[in-house]
Amino acid sequence: MPKSRAETGATVEKALLAFLHFQPMHGYELHHQMGEPGGPGEVLELKQGQLYGLLSRLETAGLVEAEKMRQGSRPPRKVFRLTPVGEQAFRSWVEAPVRHARLVRQDFLIKLYFARLESTDVALRLIRAQKSVCNAWLDANRATLSDVSAGAYDQMVHEFRAGQIQAILDWLDRCAQAEAGRLRTAQDRRG
Repeated sequence: MPKSRAETGATVEKALLAFLHFQPMHGYELHHQMGEPGGPGEVLELKQGQLYGLLSRLETAGLVEAEKMRQGSRPPRKVFRLTPVGEQAFRSWVEAPVRHARLVRQDFLIKLYFARLESTDVALRLIRAQKSVCNAWLDANRATLSDVSAGAYDQMVHEFRAGQIQAILDWLDRCAQAEAGRLRTAQDRRG
């Protein structure tokens, strides 16, 4: 089932907060960063017209603030930065696992991107937290599966879900291994 505009907008808003966590930016920079290959643009699409509405909403909510910056003879540009409330919102979001399996393919991937930028430790904590949630999903699904009739449609549904959750867990293991490798490489460089 596709995500609603409200769900997608909330994910994009969190991604905007995450970019601003790392440095203040103006709208065009944010749009450019969002679409960079190998970044959030791999799983999220952000139209430039949508960006300014989201920034306005974040500003109204007190999560970002804007300052007009002069640029010579050109019109001033609004540069956005996180407020302390926005910083807290970013921190709470980036380390929290997603609570529904359907959100892994977009929301978790966006969180993982920014968690990796923050630090390998943050990325590993996020991965461990998500694995814990996925294991709980798998346990609940297996409990439900034990109560259904063999060959029934609902058995097929729950077997399918169990397969999806197991695939997510296997992938999270590979992500954790990659992050551990990144950590070892960084430690080796430091000597």
